[in-house]
Amino acid sequence: MARKPRPLKRSILIVCEGTVTEPNYFFGLAREVRDNRNEFDETIIKIDPIPREESQPATESIPHKSARKKRPLQKRDSIIDGEVEAEFSADPVRYVRLAQLGLMEGTYEEAYAVFDKDGHPARKEAFDLAKNVINGQRVQIAFSSISFEHWILLHFEFCTIPFEKSECKDKTGRYLRCGASNLEEDCQGDRCVAGYIRIKGYLQFSKKGTNLWSDLRPHLNQAMKNSAQVRIWQQKNFPQTEIFDLNPWSDIDLLIGRFLRV
Repeated sequence: MARKPRPLKRSILIVCEGTVTEPNYFFGLAREVRDNRNEFDETIIKIDPIPREESQPATESIPHKSARKKRPLQKRDSIIDGEVEAEFSADPVRYVRLAQLGLMEGTYEEAYAVFDKDGHPARKEAFDLAKNVINGQRVQIAFSSISFEHWILLHFEFCTIPFEKSECKDKTGRYLRCGASNLEEDCQGDRCVAGYIRIKGYLQFSKKGTNLWSDLRPHLNQAMKNSAQVRIWQQKNFPQTEIFDLNPWSDIDLLIGRFLRV
């Protein structure tokens, strides 16, 4: 009699730069992966920081896989507020390092760092750090430029506009909600990608929204196609430019494709 295949056991860490939009979005991914699991797949995805949801599938118990002493970092509900060595404290290097600590501790087989260009000066250092092998694995980077919101836009159209920012703010630091306000400073989508999304009527995007995955899921195939086309366009027109200096760029689709057949 043929032996029953052993279940595929994977524990995966996704460290996000954002504290609302990205965690809530990837929470939806983690939930779909959990709901689609069968007896041969025991994939668990941990999102960090913890999304603003009452119930998070990524908080399932993840067995410790190493005989080594657990790092204090993993005793937190969230590692995003954890300490890193001083030389790794700059953004976005910090997110790569936090993901590496997850691999070092032995709880996770895979780790991803999700961050944007967003004016960070240490982008090259983050990509270089991710090349280091930790327990046989490298931290995978899911990068968007200028912001994660460009990935959202790609759910609706192929767009190579080099937006300046994700959202415009006033002098006090409050979001203007461009495209949905009557304020004089409203750029009407000329400078910020979120304003462009609203002006086009694609989505009444809010950084506080928690249903982003379910709102965008029907358009995911289009986003995957558009994202790949943007990369082809950039590589054709700017072949000598490093990924972390391109605008726009998104390879979020590669992370999602790792877990979903779309």
